[in-house]
Amino acid sequence: MNIKEKFIFFVKKYNLVSSGQKILLGVSGGPDSLAMLHLFCELKEDWDIEIAVAHINHSLRKESDKEALFVEEKAKKYGIPFYIKKLKKGNLQKNSNSVEAAARKCRLEFFNEIIENNDYHILSLAHQKNDQVETVLFNFFRGTGLRGLSGISPQSRINGINIIHPLLEISRKEILLYCQKQNLNPKFDKSNEKNIYTRNVIRNQIIPIIKEKINPSVDDVICRNSALIKKEDQFLNQISDEMYIKSIKKKNKKEIVLDLDELLLNDQVIVWRIIRKAYKVLNNNLDDLYYDHVMEVYSLIKEKKTGKSLDLPFDIKVMISYNKVIFRKNLDSINPEDNKFKFKFKLLGEVRLNELQSIKAEFVDKEEVEFSRDKKICFCDFEKIKSPLYVRSRKDGDKFVPLGMEGSKKIKDFFIDEKVDKRNRDQIPIVADSEDNIVWVAGFRVSEKVRIDKNTTKVLKLKLINEGDKNAE
Repeated sequence: MNIKEKFIFFVKKYNLVSSGQKILLGVSGGPDSLAMLHLFCELKEDWDIEIAVAHINHSLRKESDKEALFVEEKAKKYGIPFYIKKLKKGNLQKNSNSVEAAARKCRLEFFNEIIENNDYHILSLAHQKNDQVETVLFNFFRGTGLRGLSGISPQSRINGINIIHPLLEISRKEILLYCQKQNLNPKFDKSNEKNIYTRNVIRNQIIPIIKEKINPSVDDVICRNSALIKKEDQFLNQISDEMYIKSIKKKNKKEIVLDLDELLLNDQVIVWRIIRKAYKVLNNNLDDLYYDHVMEVYSLIKEKKTGKSLDLPFDIKVMISYNKVIFRKNLDSINPEDNKFKFKFKLLGEVRLNELQSIKAEFVDKEEVEFSRDKKICFCDFEKIKSPLYVRSRKDGDKFVPLGMEGSKKIKDFFIDEKVDKRNRDQIPIVADSEDNIVWVAGFRVSEKVRIDKNTTKVLKLKLINEGDKNAE
């Protein structure tokens, strides 16, 4: 197959593009991205798609401005929209210890801004077969596990962006010949020849030695193995994702709380993946999370000592609190108001509190009342409640009379007695009536004031539902 046939075959094989889609192409001006641009231009009418070009000028080299102008002229020639962003000289070095990581972050932010403002469906990047080989080796030396050894995926989602890599089965040599044949005149980044970055050392020194001394077909071998590893990795991810959801007690953009005992029911391989999952959810990626970090978190979990904690990259902290493992992002910046909530209750229905929790209400016959130990179920005398009901977070001064007690108790004191971590107390759902009398501290205790007695004629059943409970049913 020629390069165009390979491109079409790969796109169809992985269903990367659909009719009617708007696709943003990341184009640097180098041979890979120019070849990708040319192929999309050749096929856009047949595939019924719209394309546009995005270029970011990192201002890292003296040729940067000329390359940006070159890409802009290519876009004009093809008659497609062009977006550009120029960074101030020295910004990347100033803001990060890793220029490569900072550049990648800036590119993704720029692409995301274009996609959101202009309704593009997909971002297409020009990583090719040799990039795949270098990535697998880079990840192997870094120690990233199966995920890293599976390399670059044909399609992925990063920071909310749907990304495709349609050139992954096309080699650098094929692309250079295609550019020559199509007179594309790509620009070459001379810094790729300097062995100042790890990836350049792999490309310019390590791989040539392997080809000369060990196996001249190492590119094919690595790509084939990475494809097999990817399938095994996906299978393990499916299992760990199910266990992750089952373990979640609380989740928001700054914090994830996992059930420690539920977590430890799994094999250590699954726990390692759940740790990585929690980190990725809070950080939007796995950047700078290494094997040693995962092992340290796993040891912390196994130790089960309340109050112990450790710090991970990007201001993520992991703590143990009773039977909970808490992952928290930017500890000092958390605003307690972020956790406040209040919903009006719909009787004979379900009120969703967040993506993981809801409370279901229904009327039942008095004969159906079962006084079990399940704290997620509450039975109360509906005629003792001032409708409508609300579900809210706690407030200062909250009090109620716990079932079985005579005097009232402050919610704060109740939570202390129940060993509820103070950082989690604002997330406990509290059901209150129209006069703000507390009916039920969901998952803990119903109020004595709405208890069922011999004179009860109308019983309201409330049930706290966790997403993990649904999955287990």
